[in-house]
Amino acid sequence: MNLIVIIYNLGLGLGWSDYFCCNDWFFDFKIGYEMQVFWSQNVLPAVYDLAQDPSRLNGDLYLHGLTISARLDF
Repeated sequence: MNLIVIIYNLGLGLGWSDYFCCNDWFFDFKIGYEMQVFWSQNVLPAVYDLAQDPSRLNGDLYLHGLTISARLDF
């Protein structure tokens, strides 16, 4: 049995960092959006519908969300 897994990965974002207070403190801020797609990897519907239709193909699995990060060095 051959198993082929295709994954799509995407990440977009912005970041800003700066020293302040006589270069004693450092602040870093990042915000981004990440998305991953796994083709034919969503097996939960296939398990649920196994009794009704065992020949059903697996669907695609999507994971996505907002990522926020802040850091303060002193």
